[in-house]
Amino acid sequence: MKILQSIGWYFPESTGGSEVYLSQLVRELHECGVQNTIVAPVDGSSSRQYLFEGTEVFRYPVLPERSPDQISGKTPHGGFEQFRALLSRDNFDLYHQHSWTYGCGLHHLQAAKQAGLPTVLTIHVPAPVCLRGTMLRHGSDVCDGRIEVGKCSECWFESKNVGPVSRKMIARLPVPIAGSLRRFGRVGTALATPAIVQHHLDTLLKAAEQADSIVAVCQWLRDALLINGISSGKVLLSRQGLRQAGSEAVKRDFGDVLKVGFLGRADPVKGAHLLMEAVASLPAECPLLLEMHMVWSDNPQWQTYQHQLRKTAASDNRINLQDAIGLDEVHNFLAGIDILAVPSQWLETGPLVVLEAMAAGVPVLGADIGGIAELVSHDVNGLLLPYDQVQPWSATLQKLAENPAEIQRLTAGVNRSVRSMATVASEMCDLYSNLLAKQ
Repeated sequence: MKILQSIGWYFPESTGGSEVYLSQLVRELHECGVQNTIVAPVDGSSSRQYLFEGTEVFRYPVLPERSPDQISGKTPHGGFEQFRALLSRDNFDLYHQHSWTYGCGLHHLQAAKQAGLPTVLTIHVPAPVCLRGTMLRHGSDVCDGRIEVGKCSECWFESKNVGPVSRKMIARLPVPIAGSLRRFGRVGTALATPAIVQHHLDTLLKAAEQADSIVAVCQWLRDALLINGISSGKVLLSRQGLRQAGSEAVKRDFGDVLKVGFLGRADPVKGAHLLMEAVASLPAECPLLLEMHMVWSDNPQWQTYQHQLRKTAASDNRINLQDAIGLDEVHNFLAGIDILAVPSQWLETGPLVVLEAMAAGVPVLGADIGGIAELVSHDVNGLLLPYDQVQPWSATLQKLAENPAEIQRLTAGVNRSVRSMATVASEMCDLYSNLLAKQ
């Protein structure tokens, strides 16, 4: 069985959760006798080819010039023909797509379908459902994911700091009229938001038509797909897993200082600011140390946020802010902490770091929404706290720091038998076989 796996970003330039998931999946699929080739876009005009962990990777170009039709999604990006050529390169049996981006989206899925390949789409993030990308309505309330023009337009405008009166008026524009305004520059694009929301829904439903199966990696995501009219028989719930789920437990050595860990991007949705504010608000004598390893970005829109994180860390010697660590260093990092904090400000579909902590026997202090709330059992193997309130995090950290027995109790409640990537690969093999059998 030969599978073409596609993704919007990949190693070595990018090291996000989806990339880790795919790299681990193809290794486990290889153990099952499945051959894999990975394709991913690369900015520029040149393609390239290399091996990553023994798997062939082809990078097709995405030209920087974008026409209005390409920006709106009517036509594929420049360089798309090189992607199309890859579909017939090695007589692949099936196409499996793991992203929903400009460089790896609907046109790519359609091309695979036109090439006669069975198609699978795995959704790893909220963006295919939520135009805002967080699944938080107006940035505060958990959304069920139902895409509605008026509701979603208002929510999108709120994220752009448009006043309530203006956003209500624009959200009520008929879709045909709104769509006709898009050609009038930035203002026209704003006025076209109702049409953009409708296009977002239409694109999701077209994806469901082109995909023979859609894999949702968490329950809330599956529910959101179903609420938008996608058939339950087409959506498979297959949660994330770890390649080394049975790794050796770390040795717990509870000391006089509570050691809290954080791993993640320097992105507001990961909630590092909330965690740091909670620590900084604690009394100076509170026995706590926050160890943070973060992925930094050159993206201009993150610079102010990243500067504020560094400023907060510099003002409190209990916060140790460091650069990201490699995947092979995660286990040792977990061995040095008492609890892992995951204060995400959006609906995660995992994250994998929660499984990493549990596999190592480390409890989790997590946001009470999304995939985190699906993995953490409150007051058993961790604690779930309001994702948008500093005070509960501060109070809980102080309580844990002053009561070591609480950490020991939570640690004892961690079940290290987490889901493995071998199980995920087995489910994918069954899915691939079933789809091929229907041809």
